[in-house]
Amino acid sequence: MRRYAIPMATVLVLLTGLLGCELSPPLQPLGSTATPRPTSSATPVVPTPSPAPTPTPSPTPAIKALRGYVVDRSGNRLPGAKVALGAFSVLSAEASASATDEMGQAVTLAAGEFILLNVPSGEQTLTLSYDDATHSLPVNVQPSGVTHVDPITLLVDGAVPTGSKAVLASADLPLLKVQKASSSAPLAFMQETVTVDFKAPPNGVGDQIGAYAFTYVQGEASMSETVTWPVSKINVPAALGKTRSGPIISGAFHILNTSAALQSAWTFTKPDATLKIQFFNAEGGRPIQDRDGNPLVIRIPCLLVY
Repeated sequence: MRRYAIPMATVLVLLTGLLGCELSPPLQPLGSTATPRPTSSATPVVPTPSPAPTPTPSPTPAIKALRGYVVDRSGNRLPGAKVALGAFSVLSAEASASATDEMGQAVTLAAGEFILLNVPSGEQTLTLSYDDATHSLPVNVQPSGVTHVDPITLLVDGAVPTGSKAVLASADLPLLKVQKASSSAPLAFMQETVTVDFKAPPNGVGDQIGAYAFTYVQGEASMSETVTWPVSKINVPAALGKTRSGPIISGAFHILNTSAALQSAWTFTKPDATLKIQFFNAEGGRPIQDRDGNPLVIRIPCLLVY
């Protein structure tokens, strides 16, 4: 039998290959996934959720209010006047009226007092109205808090007590001129009648005029006798409300007086006098009353001219 000799180098290569096959890890099949070995047995840390942020409260709007009171031409507090600032308006209070102040608290207002809440700030125009009178004035409303205004005067006559028969009167003649050529000449009246407008004041029930009396006076001293005349009944209707007077009713009154007493008394040394007219009710002849409960009288200044 023939023997073959194997070189030593070849033997070493074969041994090395066999040993490498034993030491290498087995190959994984294609498509399989190896499961990793745990590196630690510690419990995993769960993150603590962050608390929800607290919402920032909206700022409280600044409170703005305007306060004051209204008075009539005599300085008396005037309930029922309309007070307006832009789109905001209220009526000045009756005596001991309830309202809500700028802090939301219940308050008692005096007669003629008002509160306007949440009004616009800065330079504004305040408007007041009552009956047939209006009045506007500028006000500077503070951006917060309360702005106080001085007493505001409306040139009106306020309401009269319920049931009052008061009547207001005004003449269309501001001055009556009487002409006289000399101390012995007769008087010549430049106008022989006076037109008088009547109306019931707010809250008044009106009255009916049926007579009048007139005389000319120097101060309070009569310059002539008093002349009384009946007139066709003049019905003065009731007021339209507590804050509105009644409609105007007009009447013409004859004021010509050529008495001897007046002729002699009216001289150029006493050139000025006053025409005094008083009015009486159609039923019973009682004096018509003014708003103060006194007899209704109008006075027209007179001037003696050449």
